[in-house]
Amino acid sequence: MKRVAAALMAACLLAVCAPVNMLTSYAANARIAFSDPSATVGGQVSVNMKVTTAGGESLSSADIMLSYDANALEFVSGTDASGDSGAIRVHGDAGTPNTSSMTFVLKFNARAAGTTKIEITSQEIYDTSSKLVTVDKQGNSTVTVSALATASKDATLKSLQVSPGSLTPEFSPDVDTYAVTVGTDVNKIIVSAECTDDNATKIIKGNEDLQMGENRVTCRVTAQDGETAKEYVIVVTKAEGGASSTEGTGGNGGTATGVKLTAMNRSITILEPD
Repeated sequence: MKRVAAALMAACLLAVCAPVNMLTSYAANARIAFSDPSATVGGQVSVNMKVTTAGGESLSSADIMLSYDANALEFVSGTDASGDSGAIRVHGDAGTPNTSSMTFVLKFNARAAGTTKIEITSQEIYDTSSKLVTVDKQGNSTVTVSALATASKDATLKSLQVSPGSLTPEFSPDVDTYAVTVGTDVNKIIVSAECTDDNATKIIKGNEDLQMGENRVTCRVTAQDGETAKEYVIVVTKAEGGASSTEGTGGNGGTATGVKLTAMNRSITILEPD
């Protein structure tokens, strides 16, 4: 009898445990891949983003955040996608639920020549069991935008001024290195730069948080063709006796003239009349 009872108990345990083991499932692995398209400035470009499971498991939905350079691309529309100003959210099943892959198509207008990337900032992929899928391969898209044949290659400036202080030597489009000395009370300088070609772009760096001694301020100009570039360098020396933060620049880039009086540790500047 004891043996029969033991056999019955073992059979019951197997009956209880077997379904649990049969129902045990593991999270699927997946990869996110992109196309690397090309376009011409002013044209439209489509980027394909494909989510695929490694073992053929079925997918339910995706929630993916993407980033892109809004100066280079303008988001137009996309599959289950919305966004603007450099960020896109892709949220849905791409119209093909319960399959092992989902493809999302994103459309952009090409704004500027050059190479730019579309990258994933966060992602959540779910299988048909509502389990979070492990993404072990996560790519990005490289979009190459060509300039128009008529695009300008002019990457020069036609004017460059700083405040406070004045540049040495006097500005010339062909001269790319300048110097200016500012006082110890100056923490940043204002750089006013105008491109020779209205379609060129400029980026100014290093003009804030000035330290004692020499500081390197740059103005990088990129021509309309997206490839030709020129960098102007301003060596800003922060030292005693340099131009004060209360002094501005004249219309020609020079320091405004006048009489400076000091009394009781206060400075009063009387400018000459126009």
